[in-house]
Amino acid sequence: MAIHIAVAGSGFGDEGKGVTVAACVKHFNANLVIRYTGGANAGHTVVAKQGTHTFNQIGSGTFHGAKTYLAPQFRVSPHAFIMEALHLKQLGLDLHKQVTVHEDCLVTTPYHILISQIMAEKHKRGTTGNGVGVTARYAEEFPDKALRVKDLLSDVTLKEKIEFLFEYTSSIIDQEVRFNYDSIKSEFDRFIRYVYVDDGTRLYSLQHLPRAIIYEGSQGFGLDVKHGTIPFVTSSDVTYSLFDELTNGLNYSNGIYKIQCSRIYTTRHGTGEFKTEQQFLHRLPEHHNKVHEYQGVFRRGWLDLDLLISAVKTTNPTHLSLGHLDYWSLLPEWKIFHNGDYVNFTVLDDFINYIKQAINVPVSILGFGQRAEQREFVNF
Repeated sequence: MAIHIAVAGSGFGDEGKGVTVAACVKHFNANLVIRYTGGANAGHTVVAKQGTHTFNQIGSGTFHGAKTYLAPQFRVSPHAFIMEALHLKQLGLDLHKQVTVHEDCLVTTPYHILISQIMAEKHKRGTTGNGVGVTARYAEEFPDKALRVKDLLSDVTLKEKIEFLFEYTSSIIDQEVRFNYDSIKSEFDRFIRYVYVDDGTRLYSLQHLPRAIIYEGSQGFGLDVKHGTIPFVTSSDVTYSLFDELTNGLNYSNGIYKIQCSRIYTTRHGTGEFKTEQQFLHRLPEHHNKVHEYQGVFRRGWLDLDLLISAVKTTNPTHLSLGHLDYWSLLPEWKIFHNGDYVNFTVLDDFINYIKQAINVPVSILGFGQRAEQREFVNF
């Protein structure tokens, strides 16, 4: 049976989940990445020989030959998906019918995105403005009216649900909203032609193939809807709970692994509590995260080991992936925030060993760059 490996974040996102997924695909010769939580709000950047791409909905193992499955808990944004697929096509990867989408995935529409962006400008809570959270909350409030991928296959159902969503949107925002059903349907039809829609049968078959499968999470523990600081949280469960649901009942002949990701320092994109933030660390190079229209600035601080320990105690990972080790030489001294105080380090091995002993989890993947090939697997 397959080896099942889940990758999640231990901080506030941007911990290197994408490159860790890519490295696991390469190392374990996996041919499938399952996106098990989140939606288009993910931004997992991977650098490979084909180029650089930020994976939002498509699996981060794509450059290394893995296909993608969007699990039923994933929220799909058809327009953003097509734009992402077109960028990958420019890089030489045609993913037509290479991505499978579960029919129960919630669908993010332009109306969800509009609401999200208006709320983002008003509340400044660090949202990406992609409509993922609004999609989830709308489904909770109107479960029978929530749009799912299977509804895109029925013109009658689709129009009925879009009309209801349009009326809802018009009632809660203080600006004119246009009803552009034909444009939305055209975009959805394009999406449906591009992917394979599954009722769960293919997922069952794929999970029983004798290969490694990588399950790609989103955001980070510090943003989790249950464990983060309200209101600066994501709408998703970003622990391993949804992964556990997907793999419940499977026969693990070779094992199951849960990887938490972290940098050697903590980052946060946007507003919210960040007790280890240091202004002078903002000069550390950041290749992909810039000032975001809705999230705001990208912030940096010393490694918050207390947050990492909390993530470990709550989620029980089997391994830690530690990235940005190539930055070590940029500063004469690095610090870890632990038990409410800072501990200083000048030797990298001492730094890593301190983390390992504090969390009681092996640091099994070491990252020295942006590429999958620059991730070293140690006693995994």
